[in-house]
Amino acid sequence: MKTQLFYLLLAIGVVFTQSCDEIDNLSGGASAPEVTYSATTYEAEFYKAGNSATPSIDWNGSQGSASLGTMIDGLSVNSTTGQLQWTKLLPPGTHDVEVVVTNSEGQVVIPMTISNPLRGKFAGTMTESGRPLEGDIEFASDGSASLYVRDSDRTFTTDDYTIQSDGSVLVQLTRTSSETKVTFIGDLNQTKDPAEYSGFWYNGHVTGPEAGSEAGEFTLHLE
Repeated sequence: MKTQLFYLLLAIGVVFTQSCDEIDNLSGGASAPEVTYSATTYEAEFYKAGNSATPSIDWNGSQGSASLGTMIDGLSVNSTTGQLQWTKLLPPGTHDVEVVVTNSEGQVVIPMTISNPLRGKFAGTMTESGRPLEGDIEFASDGSASLYVRDSDRTFTTDDYTIQSDGSVLVQLTRTSSETKVTFIGDLNQTKDPAEYSGFWYNGHVTGPEAGSEAGEFTLHLE
């Protein structure tokens, strides 16, 4: 009886080993890819194309491809090299994305962050009581913004601005020589060349568009 049990266990072991060998033969001994980026956080320059460093990818015997877990306008990944690439259409703000590198044996997910702060001077025209004025709004590298109205030599500043959920930009400003407050709310059009910031402005600090209470409109272009 013990002899029969021994040979039965031996036969099962042989079958198991053969099955494992067959699986290894099917995969060619491959395993999931190994991916290393030199950095996982990058700062883009607003309205300019750029890219990440090219990662080191060991496909471990099974060539695969890279893709993005979340699609964002103006952002893509090279399916062969895994390099992140962005165009001037990348929206301003901080974008958390995942690069997914996959082969036949598995996948690796790498979290990446692309920061694209809104920067630059937008100059053009704005209206006040129907009268056109020349001026500009400048978004600085420290996150502040300033408005200069050339015709009347008025300067307004703010410590920050808000990119709202719909992509519009709200800027609350205060005149440096008085307590006069204004708010600019407009859309960024990055498909134009140069990029355009346009919308309406309001007297006082408001938190959103107020139909019928606009003080004027503005159309400014990135210099």
